[in-house]
Amino acid sequence: MIYRFRIVSPDEDQFYREIDIRKDSSFLDFHEAIQKSADYDMTQITSFFLVEDGWKKGMEITMMDMESNSLVMSEVNLDYLIKKVKDRLIYVFDFFSDRAFYIELKEILSPEPKKKYPQCVLSKGLAPKQIMVVDVSINDILDQDLDAIYGEETRSNEDLDDYNLFTNIEDAPEPEDI
Repeated sequence: MIYRFRIVSPDEDQFYREIDIRKDSSFLDFHEAIQKSADYDMTQITSFFLVEDGWKKGMEITMMDMESNSLVMSEVNLDYLIKKVKDRLIYVFDFFSDRAFYIELKEILSPEPKKKYPQCVLSKGLAPKQIMVVDVSINDILDQDLDAIYGEETRSNEDLDDYNLFTNIEDAPEPEDI
């Protein structure tokens, strides 16, 4: 039998994919089909999560053995965990920003004799960027950490200029003078 999964993104309203895949395919096969349909770099770390009530993350299916209570994508077939229409998964493709696709088993179909699986059968919209890079300065990071540790009354890194140690970089001593 063939599973037809619907894949959507909370980050891109126009992004929509449907992938047909044999039910006895591994989660790794499904991962590769998703990555290909989104034109993503397949070497990035990803995970599937079974979904509990209200899209809450349940058991994790990882790319590699994490020596935890998770399963490994290459060792688990889809039909071992996905049994019926409307079963759901969360596919985290950007661990740094915790961004994911929401996946639902839409249909269970009979295989077409000459069709190769897995296959993206419907593709609409552009996929969200695979890795979200946030522009943060080192001062923002240091100020945030200091505030968290010492409270809001700490001096900011800009306050170091109050000491007028070096008004210009040219005023800094040469390494051999130190």
